Amino acid sequence: GNETVISGGGTHRIFGAYSIVDAKLEGLTLTEGKCDIGSVLYLESSENILIKGVKITGNESDSQILVCNYSKVAIEGSRISNNTGRGIGIDGNAQVEIVGSVFESNIINSGGGAIATVNSSVVTIEGSEFIGNESKDTDGGALYLDGSSTYTITGSRFEGNKANWNGGAIYHSGSSVLIDGCEFISNEARYDNGGAIYVYRYSGTIICDSST
Repeated sequence: GNETVISGGGTHRIFGAYSIVDAKLEGLTLTEGKCDIGSVLYLESSENILIKGVKITGNESDSQILVCNYSKVAIEGSRISNNTGRGIGIDGNAQVEIVGSVFESNIINSGGGAIATVNSSVVTIEGSEFIGNESKDTDGGALYLDGSSTYTITGSRFEGNKANWNGGAIYHSGSSVLIDGCEFISNEARYDNGGAIYVYRYSGTIICDSST
């Protein structure tokens, strides 16, 4: 079918939602959003939000999607790529489920080229790919995990992600993390430690099983 493209025109956020329940974005291409946070979607205090088969590309923000304040969102079969700034920021007791999605070539100066999570959130990632994401100045080329959050990452691939300092693929501090059946290929921590995974010394827990 025809592709539906929604643009922020290089000057505006595309979607914002507060206290929304049961909403779905499906089969869209979202591009040229630009603002400080949440260039594509700012989601606060909202539940049962589904993002399915969506392409998010060519946007500019600290986080293209920001999920905060107890929001609950599922992302399925989507591609978040070639953005200036990370793909998703997760904050404030949010719950995010990511299945069968691709995060590629998202570049940010701060932590987490693909995803950054803080402040007691719960994140599940299944069967997804993180390719060529970059933290140019700090830690966590793909994932930056901080602040007592809980992560479960299964059957996913991390390839060619880069951090300037620690954790080419994953930087982990203070969260609970389970990694099962994942691949880590050619990730790089340029000037410090953990080409694939860096665990800060005061971290919570991390369990790796059946991963290479």
